[in-house]
Amino acid sequence: MSLADWPMYLVGSGVLLSGAACLVETLHRSSTAAVSLELHTDGRACWRDRNGAWHEGRLGADHFVSTALVVMGLDQIERGRKWVVLMADSASAEELRRLRIRLRWRDGAGSVDPSPPE
Repeated sequence: MSLADWPMYLVGSGVLLSGAACLVETLHRSSTAAVSLELHTDGRACWRDRNGAWHEGRLGADHFVSTALVVMGLDQIERGRKWVVLMADSASAEELRRLRIRLRWRDGAGSVDPSPPE
């Protein structure tokens, strides 16, 4: 790559980042996006989407836990799998701490960030 080509790569990177940001925003505003989540001790999960409809399923075995991010797979009763992403500001610090502990120690499954817990 020569120095003369760097503007093309810069513009290409900007277009890709802009497209990714638009996709994230669209998925966040989707009518199927989860806006409320309830996890029960027996593994059941219930969530409400943007349309106000409640859905039921079970907490899946696949998840990722870090101090800033929790990604959970929920097995839907009616079809497929629903992925839910919780950021650090998605719930109270205590609720997220309990969720991270539950997922980290639940059957030893899932992917865990090696950084120490909070």
